[in-house]
Amino acid sequence: MTCVAVTRGGWGDFWLFDTAAEADLHPLIQYGDAILAGPDDVVKQYNTLEIGRFLTKLKQPDLRAAVMAHVDLDLLPPRKKLEVVMQYSEKIWDRMVQLAKTPPARPVDICNLIREDRTQMIQEGRMAKAELKTDGEKATKAKAAPKPKADKAAAPAAAKAPRPPKYRPDQVILMGTDKEGKKYDGKTNNPKRSGSKRAALFVHLKDGMTVAAFVKACGDQAAAFNTLTKNEAKKFLRVADKTA
Repeated sequence: MTCVAVTRGGWGDFWLFDTAAEADLHPLIQYGDAILAGPDDVVKQYNTLEIGRFLTKLKQPDLRAAVMAHVDLDLLPPRKKLEVVMQYSEKIWDRMVQLAKTPPARPVDICNLIREDRTQMIQEGRMAKAELKTDGEKATKAKAAPKPKADKAAAPAAAKAPRPPKYRPDQVILMGTDKEGKKYDGKTNNPKRSGSKRAALFVHLKDGMTVAAFVKACGDQAAAFNTLTKNEAKKFLRVADKTA
């Protein structure tokens, strides 16, 4: 059996192990890193919104183009997009195994790799914050800029009202229960696959916490809202108003 672990939460380097248990216990693999035991785990770990970025890591443009030619189609239903990824999961997996390296044996080398991974994660986080700040500054300047004079001869176009956010910060997260009636909890009763990115996000969920608190714990509003939407659809939780 072959297993591939991907550091930095599934976006770092590929490392080759004999089993998932060996990868899980290896010090190089940190909490939240992706551990994949075969082609099926590729589909479980990376959804259709993330697969394009992941395929870029494989450095195989033809394979990425073949998958994204279908997944990029806005009119294609999500289930069909998933089927496309599943059709190519064997090739994706083979490429991952080809790129994966054997972990070093010396502890000092392992420590250096862990340090490099943590440094890279911090840098990527700073870059993401800088991009958000730049986007915010651009939006502020756009608001402050004088509006161009409307052409009296042309009919004014109706402005679309902005869509309200799916969740409000003050709403409360209420955790569901499993088949045995035990309430889900990220640390003791987590329905997600151990070691996956989704399991790492589910850990932050607590019964009665606010949406704002969950977003803060995740550090990413898009990821937090995506987690709430998917888990609410599967009845693992529900989001309600405080007065509900």
